Amino acid sequence: MCVAGQKAGGSRDFGSGSQYYLYKCMDNDDTQLFKMQGRHVAWKYDEDLCLDAKNRYNGEKLANGNPVQAYDCYEGDDYNQEWKVL
Repeated sequence: MCVAGQKAGGSRDFGSGSQYYLYKCMDNDDTQLFKMQGRHVAWKYDEDLCLDAKNRYNGEKLANGNPVQAYDCYEGDDYNQEWKVL
């Protein structure tokens, strides 16, 4: 399984605030491509959108089970978008 987004003009609008989802991995599917930019992970289909851990379900805290959404990339101290490669 791969993380994917929805192409523009698809069956639903996809943009800032939309959730990414799991889908079977497919060759040449640019909605499944991401790149690290420092500690941020940008979506290559729309590099203005980054992986963002949505935290409103748990107040101000990040926790297991929080959804991952597309959100406008921030260059500052937005801890919801800081990721690391293990």
